Amino acid sequence: MSNIARVFGILEMLVGEPGGVRITDIANELDLNRAIPHRILSELVELGYVAQDPVTERYRATFMLGSLGIRQLETAGIPRWARDELTALAEKSRELVRLAVATDHTMQFIAEAQGANSTLILDSPMVGDIALHATATGKAWLSSLPDEEVREILAARGMPAFTDRTTVSMDAICDEIRQARAAGYAVTHEEMEAGVAAIAAPVVPQVIPGGRAVGTVSVAGPSVRLTDERLQALAPAVTATAARLAAQWHVYEYLDALTAPDPAPIE
Repeated sequence: MSNIARVFGILEMLVGEPGGVRITDIANELDLNRAIPHRILSELVELGYVAQDPVTERYRATFMLGSLGIRQLETAGIPRWARDELTALAEKSRELVRLAVATDHTMQFIAEAQGANSTLILDSPMVGDIALHATATGKAWLSSLPDEEVREILAARGMPAFTDRTTVSMDAICDEIRQARAAGYAVTHEEMEAGVAAIAAPVVPQVIPGGRAVGTVSVAGPSVRLTDERLQALAPAVTATAARLAAQWHVYEYLDALTAPDPAPIE
């Protein structure tokens, strides 16, 4: 493991533990000698990205680290670009609406809008990589890729079962993705989390070669409300929102550079 990988491994642990993490826990989790995380943490403290509690001696990430992500989203123009579209869809669906962006073979949620629907509200954090095989977001994005590439990505990432409804068969998942490709959207019922259903459509700008999606728009909520009938009724609104965002994608050079396929090597 390189020093850079160790730094980010430590930061990923810290951002998930607001109460702080002990050096011993970091060393055990990353299989490192205690001296290594101690040295890295000392440097991060000096830089301001990490702070140590003088009483518990636990280390925690500071908001300076989070500000980097906020600055990145602001640079990308996400707040002003996606806000109106996501808010409109949230008001129509009265559920949680999210925009996810793909980078290489991973996806992350980068913006959301919450529709108001009684007291039963889905509150899902926008952290970590999205499980492609178990979410409507992941399946919608994969539906824009060739079958062979879909299999390669899923094989490399693995397909763990999150609930008893998670599909873990490669052939079955590929069949679902082909159905999503034909329909223009993907749906899931309690595959990632019990009691949660979702629908997602790929964002496919015309300027991106090969019809590859650069991201997705999704609606998620309690499965007691988002029945299959309700998801199908929302499909036109979800796909229309994805199409409008796709039409504006080229305006944002940052997003275009982030999600465009790697250029062919110069021979």
